[in-house]
Amino acid sequence: MFGFLKKKLLSKSAYSEKELISAILKQISDKKLKSLLRIYRKGKLDPKRFRSAMVLYNRATYLEDLLGTKANATFLEDSRFKEAYQAAASVSTWGRDIRWRVYNLIKFAGVALRLEGEFVECGVDRGGMSLALLTYYPEDLPYRRFWLFDTFQGLVYEQMNEMEREKSPFLKERNKDRYPPIYEEVCRTFSGYENINIIPGMVPETLEQFSGQKVAFLHIDMNVAYPEVKALEFFWPYLVPGGVVVLDDYGFPLHTEQKHAMDACVSRLGTDIILQPTGQGLIIK
Repeated sequence: MFGFLKKKLLSKSAYSEKELISAILKQISDKKLKSLLRIYRKGKLDPKRFRSAMVLYNRATYLEDLLGTKANATFLEDSRFKEAYQAAASVSTWGRDIRWRVYNLIKFAGVALRLEGEFVECGVDRGGMSLALLTYYPEDLPYRRFWLFDTFQGLVYEQMNEMEREKSPFLKERNKDRYPPIYEEVCRTFSGYENINIIPGMVPETLEQFSGQKVAFLHIDMNVAYPEVKALEFFWPYLVPGGVVVLDDYGFPLHTEQKHAMDACVSRLGTDIILQPTGQGLIIK
């Protein structure tokens, strides 16, 4: 995109590379590209990495949420997916697009729909992920019991280890802003669904309220290792053969404590986790 322009302008001694990039910055509106160029201009990005990043930027079919790829991504234009994603985004505060993550969750849930059992989410936030599933599968999921477990007011500091307290981006003053009390808001979001069981409070203490017999799908997204491990251990006996577990934070750089804890947990359970390029972890029982 900029190769020809750069070569032509740099042939004139009046232009430096930084001046050229500054001129380009004034002409573009794309926020991601502007950020990339600013980093390069400041000398904080190796030229080889910059060239690779520019190639990916120009040719990528998907470039967001830690994932860049040139793979086929036609699902992004699918009207059914768009509707489900928009429903989720309308109630969520993700702060960025996470379309491939939502797509994965939808497709994994589709596999679970072929099995007998209920759906469970531990770590609901405002309900965006569950709402995406309910919107995408309007003829199937409303007839499955759906369990939503969350404090509905943020992370529990006492459940975090020292490393998590140091690394977590959601603590202290940010926790108050990112996670205000939202229980009533979530109840309103799902008020039109008779199959939804919304359970407020700390996991694992609230898990005893689960009254189901079989689980086909479990989504875990609590940003803290202790309750996530406890949730997986609790529901593992309920999961039917072929049951699907999705770990939202498994591969994220700021959530290594969760990864280590989950790796140890699945080792005890005699299974394994398949890391997804989105950062999600997938377990098939």
